[in-house]
Amino acid sequence: MFSRKRVYSSMSAAGAAIAILASGLAGCSGGGGTTAVAPVQQPPVTAPGGATQGDERVVQTLNVSSAPRSSVAHAAAYKLPLQGQRITTMSVGRTVRTGGIYDLAYYGGPYLTSASSYNLYVNCAGTCWGSTSPGTTLSRLAGSTFVHVLDQYVGQTGNNRYPYAAGYQVNYNTSGTLQDQDIYNIVYAVASSVGTGYGKIYHVFLQSGVQQCSQSAGGCYAQNGGYCAYHGAVDFSDIGHTLYTVEPYQAINGCSSPNGKVVDSTLSTLSHEYSETITDPDVQTNLAWYNQYGGEIGDLCRSSYGNVSLSGYTYDIQREYSNKVSACTFTP
Repeated sequence: MFSRKRVYSSMSAAGAAIAILASGLAGCSGGGGTTAVAPVQQPPVTAPGGATQGDERVVQTLNVSSAPRSSVAHAAAYKLPLQGQRITTMSVGRTVRTGGIYDLAYYGGPYLTSASSYNLYVNCAGTCWGSTSPGTTLSRLAGSTFVHVLDQYVGQTGNNRYPYAAGYQVNYNTSGTLQDQDIYNIVYAVASSVGTGYGKIYHVFLQSGVQQCSQSAGGCYAQNGGYCAYHGAVDFSDIGHTLYTVEPYQAINGCSSPNGKVVDSTLSTLSHEYSETITDPDVQTNLAWYNQYGGEIGDLCRSSYGNVSLSGYTYDIQREYSNKVSACTFTP
């Protein structure tokens, strides 16, 4: 559907492009400082399966062992660094010329024309991320006009293509630092029954005080050189290719929205990873929509925040990049 543009060499433009990007696309910047602080410890809050937690009904509670649930054939991930830290861009091997210097180019990989999202709440059924659950805010995003910024990259314009499907509470031992295998165990517990492939995205939410490191993403949560969140793909030996994001607690310096609210900070990062999973799900292994100077659709607008109405509710979150206007925007 998308034709490949003429290949050219632009190494001489790289320095200027990075300088412009650092100053903030579209003149829109905000957010916390550049140094992350350790999140506050909170005890796990559990609930019976199927209970209504705040504004969201969690369909099932699962008790998951820390023992590996399935062997992993391959895995890769791509991180969102702390505010003020540079995006580590990938070597694309060739430059694909589009419009503006930051416009996303298509490199031939898969993208999602439709997909359902499932939230996996570790030790807390949606109530640990503000007065409005991530499931409710994701539903509002999925039903908004903002999500149609993605239309230009996937060749589809219909409504409700990326719905929020369900929330699951996953009880898991988080007393130590979680590693990649722990995330895979949590994702596998739900994906093994719900399904895998390019039609499903699993979002793993970690409470305040839970530390996590990822060899796949490269670094640790809330640490210098690490990340606020990331998205990735894992190939389980029995159930196959599975898309997921990891969302540690975002209301900390270096990850939060400008107003510091838990709800807005959580949604801002979630919408970033959600949009990148849709437009570039296999970023490390089979590149789709990418920019060699600034990264993926959300990376390009990391410091571009504003108030947006999502299905009638206002949130202070980051914008996403649009090739149509060569800028960060909330408008399709």
